[in-house]
Amino acid sequence: MTQCIKCGAPLKDGSAFCPCCGAKQNAARQPEDRPQPPQKAAEDKQPVRQPSARTDAKKTGGGKKTGAVIAAAVLALLIVAGGIFAVYRFSQRHKPDESAAGARRLLRAAEDASNLSGEEAAPDEGTSKEIRLVTHTVMNDSGLIGYLLPVFEEKTGYHVTVCSFSIGVAVEYAKSGEADLLLLPKGAQTESLLCSERYVSSADLLFLYNYNVIVGPAEDPAGVRSLESAADCFKAIARAGAGFDSCGNNSLLHTKEALLWETAGTDPEGESWYRSLGAGMGDTLTDANENKAYALADKATFLSMKDSLPNLAILKDETEDLKNMYSLFTISSTLKSASGSGVNEAGADALAAWLKSDEAAGLIKQYGVAQFGEPLFFRSY
Repeated sequence: MTQCIKCGAPLKDGSAFCPCCGAKQNAARQPEDRPQPPQKAAEDKQPVRQPSARTDAKKTGGGKKTGAVIAAAVLALLIVAGGIFAVYRFSQRHKPDESAAGARRLLRAAEDASNLSGEEAAPDEGTSKEIRLVTHTVMNDSGLIGYLLPVFEEKTGYHVTVCSFSIGVAVEYAKSGEADLLLLPKGAQTESLLCSERYVSSADLLFLYNYNVIVGPAEDPAGVRSLESAADCFKAIARAGAGFDSCGNNSLLHTKEALLWETAGTDPEGESWYRSLGAGMGDTLTDANENKAYALADKATFLSMKDSLPNLAILKDETEDLKNMYSLFTISSTLKSASGSGVNEAGADALAAWLKSDEAAGLIKQYGVAQFGEPLFFRSY
């Protein structure tokens, strides 16, 4: 109850006039227990509420849950990234692992990547559409295999996985049953496969060939252009003391160069005109161009760099001692890999037969013509 502001008579809450004296009550004091009307200032500026301990606990618990969700998401992303990385590593065919153990890991990575992609494994080797082709790094880098295989795959439904290694690793890889087909430079290591029927089902030692070239300054100070063989050219370079740049990297090309020096009866090591660079083919050609020196080169590499080598020209090519032969082997189905998978001899036979076909011969004959104006590889028959 409230009181009249004039006579003090008791009033009902909310009375506008006093029933005793009739005084207007609009100026009356508001009772202490009556809620005050909201003030504009309160609308404009709300007081800052301090969080209670209970609220903090809820936020802390929510933060922990959020952190757990984020951690799970990161872990899932890492697993997916790992699968993608395995596929990517296998697709980088130009950077081979130069150990036999590494070679085995590489093909297994490819098989794992195939499983990750959802492809079902073939029920048995008799119906397998997967063929494993192992070749040398130089052959793979030439681009010929990548040019040929899509035609074969579309025609037959097979899928060919390609790995490239040094000759020694490739041979051991085949012996361990981790390959169905080999395409390697002809030589003692590859021909040693024929020593045992345990390893090889069939072999074509003279399947394919290409040429190295001797390049040098167009003025040809050693006079090699008119000579009959590469060994004669090397002998003339040594007699003239003309500059010669060697890759010096123990590669297949370097081995070829060493054989030519031996045939020429000359040991160039230590001579002032001979530079062993320990470099790749591209760097060797660049150095020879700067020094107007002679060099032994892979023909495809030289032609691809020709525009940046104004001081060099091909002075000798297509001689018998500059020829590189490649042999084709199918591996015996009696071999089993360490993982227990068998050799796909049927698939290997199908690919080998197609590579020897007239269709493949026509494609090989055209490889390089559009880009360089001449073929880079030749069939032996």
